[in-house]
Amino acid sequence: MFSGAVPDAIGNIQSLRILNISDNGFSGSLPASMINCENVQILDASRNSLTGFIPTWDW
Repeated sequence: MFSGAVPDAIGNIQSLRILNISDNGFSGSLPASMINCENVQILDASRNSLTGFIPTWDW
């Protein structure tokens, strides 16, 4: 189980297609740098304490 903020460095993984961070103790917002992950097709951040920013991608 992870907790705290989702690391901003996740935005450096440009080839990221699937991100499943569900069932952890993440809090705060998803980092704005995630907008750089242009290949994301599936994002599951359920069952955390996240609030605020959710990135959107134009496919």
